Parts: sequence; structure tokens; C-alpha cells
Amino acid sequence: MEMSEEAEAELHEEIKSTEETMQMPHITTAERIGINKGVKSIHRVIATLIKMKFGESGLPLTERAQKVQRLELLEKVAEQLMFAQTASEAEKIFNEIEVSNSH
Repeated sequence: MEMSEEAEAELHEEIKSTEETMQMPHITTAERIGINKGVKSIHRVIATLIKMKFGESGLPLTERAQKVQRLELLEKVAEQLMFAQTASEAEKIFNEIEVSNSH
């Protein structure tokens, strides 16, 4: 069964509207692989930052970072960690991020 161009356009608009309403992002396999590589890479950066700044005592912070899988939150963590002067300040960063990550 073929649809008229008008019906096909109407269906396309309805699908587009539904996807936007439901916020259903379409991510290709290649994009997903890229995101996963980015997450792994930034996990390594964060682990290095923590080790350089806080030594072995920062290991629990590294473990907390590994639990975060959203790239935008990890980028925020890395940026804020550069300015953290103490492990206590770094813990506050993770506390804020974990609240954001739960939503």
C-alpha cells in the first residue's frame, strides 16, 4: 500500500513531533561508540588529575568518577577538579555531580 505524498508528509510530521515531545534522541551506533570512547578517555583524565592532586588518598574519588557515565557531567567534573585545592573540595564536586547524575 502506497501513501500519498501529503499523507506521508503528515505522518513524518507526527513522528517528528512525537519524538520531540518524548525527547527521544536518535544516536547512531557510530555516535554511541564515540561517546563511550569519550567517557573512557575522560575517566582516565579525571583519574590522572585526582592522582596528581591528591595522591593515593584520592582513590575513592576516582571510583566515584567511574560511576558517572554522562559525558557532559564528566567534562564538568574534570573542569572543576582543576581548581580544587583539597580532597574535601573535590568531594563537594562529586556530591553535586552525583545529585545531577541521579536525574
